[in-house]
Amino acid sequence: MSDLLMKPITGTVAGYARLWGLDPDPRYQWSDRLQIAQCPAGLDFPRAALPPSFRYGTPWRRSEPDERLPREDERPLIFCSLGSLQGARRSLFAAMTRACAAVGARAVVAHGGGLSDREAASLPGDPLVRAFLPQTRVLQHCSAAILHGGFNTVLDALAAGIPIVAVPLGFEQPATAARLARVGAARVVSSRDAGRGALEPALRRVLTDPAIAAPRDFSRRKSRQAGATEAAALVDAAFGGWADAMPATLRRPTGETACAA
Repeated sequence: MSDLLMKPITGTVAGYARLWGLDPDPRYQWSDRLQIAQCPAGLDFPRAALPPSFRYGTPWRRSEPDERLPREDERPLIFCSLGSLQGARRSLFAAMTRACAAVGARAVVAHGGGLSDREAASLPGDPLVRAFLPQTRVLQHCSAAILHGGFNTVLDALAAGIPIVAVPLGFEQPATAARLARVGAARVVSSRDAGRGALEPALRRVLTDPAIAAPRDFSRRKSRQAGATEAAALVDAAFGGWADAMPATLRRPTGETACAA
């Protein structure tokens, strides 16, 4: 599935590799010069060994415009999202908004265009519903988040310093949820249990349990790091200067074709 979803990107990389005389073989997709992950070191599982070229990082995010959410009362806001690929699950959104109402909060739903206007209007619990929201900004106004475990949204919630109820659905999401549970940043609920009322106690727990302090710690550390700027500086340093990055020079001294990475 990952290969299929990444095909437009890997196809573009392979095309430029051939154009520049590099080896497009996917066996060489990992660079021996530099590998950078958005994943903060504190979120990952313990590693016995990593390549010398590997670097942990912080989210690579563009700034987004602020969003003023309507506030008719003082209820805390809970951000609810299933990402851009799984936003058509109306029944799961309904379980989320119902749980928010049960704990005295108001859901802020971003469905990514997956719901019709009629489906969005039918969600229980008086939620605020939009197709898209600037989530890096909206999360700063929320007390918690109920998420599918997509990595970008998880990183945005951690950067905002709020706890998470994770409902992993597929892809890398169970692995991300396991990382969150390990560091104490989230409660994990299966999609089946979510439809059976398990979201309410999980949400109540993350809102009231003082032990769930990991998100605030991540937020403090993230504020001291440079994200995309730092990653770009690492890339520039790995090339050793612009001249070394030009296509005409991307060949090994031995005469072997350099790899595409």
